[in-house]
Amino acid sequence: MRVSLVAVKRVSLATALAAALGACQHADRPLDQPGLQRQLHALASLSAEAALVADEAHAGHLTAAYIRAHLGHLLEDVADARQQLARPAPASLAPRQQAAQALAAQLARALAEIAVAPSDTGRGLLEQERLAKRLKGEFDALGTS
Repeated sequence: MRVSLVAVKRVSLATALAAALGACQHADRPLDQPGLQRQLHALASLSAEAALVADEAHAGHLTAAYIRAHLGHLLEDVADARQQLARPAPASLAPRQQAAQALAAQLARALAEIAVAPSDTGRGLLEQERLAKRLKGEFDALGTS
């Protein structure tokens, strides 16, 4: 999969804007259905971006410094989403909220793994890429259920 650095930056900007918008809206209110949907969408985007970064890192197209800096921003966005998901929610949303929280924790761990091994061109990055793609699918599925 060949993706340009420009494409990575465009996805990064869109993801950051979506996460910032979601984090700013209704921070003091309980989590509602639209809020949960926003966080699921943001986390699915972050997962897709993590997979892209892992793929590009594995292919040797990104520098270690870029990977660490970029993944630091992604980790911040995941932390913001996790904070939003931790807000009180109605009982009807609890199962999806809890599932989203668990998946977000997995995504944070995957990002940390990619960040500490940017020079790994072997199985580690490929495993994290697969995990990130799987997480994106799970966030998408939670968003449509």
